[in-house]
Amino acid sequence: MVAGLAASGLLLFSPPLAGEPRQATRGWRALLPAASLPVLSIMLANPPGTAWLPDTPSRINAKLHLSLPVPRELGVMWWAFSTSPPGSLFAIPPVNADWVRFRLVTRRGAYVTVHDINQLMYVRQYVRKSVTRLATLGVIVRGPHRFDSWQYAYPTCERLARLAADRVDYYVLPGRSAVPGGSVFAYRDEHYSVLDVQRTVPGCHPEAD
Repeated sequence: MVAGLAASGLLLFSPPLAGEPRQATRGWRALLPAASLPVLSIMLANPPGTAWLPDTPSRINAKLHLSLPVPRELGVMWWAFSTSPPGSLFAIPPVNADWVRFRLVTRRGAYVTVHDINQLMYVRQYVRKSVTRLATLGVIVRGPHRFDSWQYAYPTCERLARLAADRVDYYVLPGRSAVPGGSVFAYRDEHYSVLDVQRTVPGCHPEAD
């Protein structure tokens, strides 16, 4: 693609060769082949016969590795994939870009992330619900790409009750966090812990254990 654009620029804007009479404009005779070069470069970038098809998931994965967690998240994501019941819904760190791959890695649901909001910002009927969900996680939307998310690491009984009502099963907490009394954990490692929301809510009380 880059090569095609570069070639187009040379064809359109390069000066005439020595001895060649200068023309007022190159017109359509130059514009048509120049415009076709980027398209040709795209066609040649993929195997023959598949140039106009979208990349397969395996090809995308080979480029971006979105199906592989980064080392810090490896333990908790593997636990979610291998141990949590299929169909489980997780509250995950909503701003951390390393958690964008959670759904693909674990085959589990994520309650909401700011990255969902960025994708849905032009679909009015979904934005308000997503912003409300972020508020339930303790995230305040300050403006475009501006989020105040520190409260996520300090869930309250009230917010956990709202999550339980929304059928959230687990709440992933970063290493530095605090939970209310009566909290029940399903998983822990040196980087993350996972709160069992449905088992925590019945005995939750504001005083930390």
